[in-house]
Amino acid sequence: MLHSLWTRGCSVLLIGVSLLGNGLPWQRAADDPYAFMPEPENTVQIACVGNSDLYSGFVPPVLWGNQGYSATVYASARQSLTKSYALLERVFATQAPALVVLETDMLYDQNPQEREMPRVLARQTRAKHLGQDMRNLASVFRQTGAQVTPGDFPSIRRTHGYRYSTKVTRLAMPDYMADTGEREQISAENRKTADRILQLCRENGAQLLLVELPSVTSWNAARHRGVAEFAAARGLEFLDLNLLYDQMGLDGAVAFRDAGNHLNVTGATAVTAYLGRYIALQYRLPDLRGNSRYANRQEEWVCYRRFVNGNV
Repeated sequence: MLHSLWTRGCSVLLIGVSLLGNGLPWQRAADDPYAFMPEPENTVQIACVGNSDLYSGFVPPVLWGNQGYSATVYASARQSLTKSYALLERVFATQAPALVVLETDMLYDQNPQEREMPRVLARQTRAKHLGQDMRNLASVFRQTGAQVTPGDFPSIRRTHGYRYSTKVTRLAMPDYMADTGEREQISAENRKTADRILQLCRENGAQLLLVELPSVTSWNAARHRGVAEFAAARGLEFLDLNLLYDQMGLDGAVAFRDAGNHLNVTGATAVTAYLGRYIALQYRLPDLRGNSRYANRQEEWVCYRRFVNGNV
């Protein structure tokens, strides 16, 4: 029996390796390989899409530990709104998230990837076959009853897309959110794609929350005003965490792993704790702790906490 399962698992992995060589858009080394790995069907309450700011700054196991919400990060470096839309289409094919969190740094992407869509769509045909193979593989692994251990971390498979870092780059924090009265306009192309994402969420019964994670190098008051006006015109909630350092208990001088663009684990934990409280207050999602379908989430939280306590 185990030999049969191992053989089936290896066969699917070989298929995945073969397709990786073809450069599937969610599988390049620069991208987040978790994006194409399926969660068990209908187990994602919160789907989060964004770029490296998001996968560095939001920790699903911490959200589970604090609120009992199941979240997954679908993000990659320099991810565009176009790519996020395509990822969400795939998410909605097997999941029914109540909430989609859209990281708003993408709204100011100067190189939207609409022009890449013909190539992306061609690859998605092959990706559909891989998706089914990966679902089969996930089923095989579930049948083996493999347990979660602290040694599984910091694998993004176990952190549901979060990328762990203890690196600290000390900053002399500038007043980068000083209000100059200016507004940076979101491009027409990006507004159009963001509206498509909003429509996709509405068609699938999901609420959309716009969130900007702390970023000294890519955010300012002019961008805040641009997104705030975009959100207000569409009746959307917009949470700009760059204005809430004190409320989060976030010390920006030691919260980043680089020059102020990406959070380290200390910063990400504070951000996730605040965001979890905000979501609990605004959306009142059910706490899934104690639900046997989510036993792995609880195991991952316990082991993640042990891993972090041994490394921070």
